[in-house]
Amino acid sequence: MTHQESVQEKLNRIGEAAEQSRDVDVEYTRARRSADAGQVYALRIPKRDLAALRKLADQRGVEPSALARRWVVQRLDEELGHNSTPMMIPAAAVREAFENLLTEYPKAG
Repeated sequence: MTHQESVQEKLNRIGEAAEQSRDVDVEYTRARRSADAGQVYALRIPKRDLAALRKLADQRGVEPSALARRWVVQRLDEELGHNSTPMMIPAAAVREAFENLLTEYPKAG
């Protein structure tokens, strides 16, 4: 942020950048060591279950693959006794939070 750029201008700039990636899910997961990097693993899912997965993911504002990954990791954590569930925040929710701040504090900057 330059000295000339107001808070409102910065929020507008950040908002425009967020809008360009609004369908990208922001996912926070437990820390992993570099040796524990992710690996692609294909799963065969029956069509009716895949349709349900898509519907549930859409209701939550996340991609079906992200929701499936979250469920697998949660179940593994449960089975292994870990307590580190990933938190998913849809980009649309972040945008809405910024908009609410702008509404609440319109003269910021």
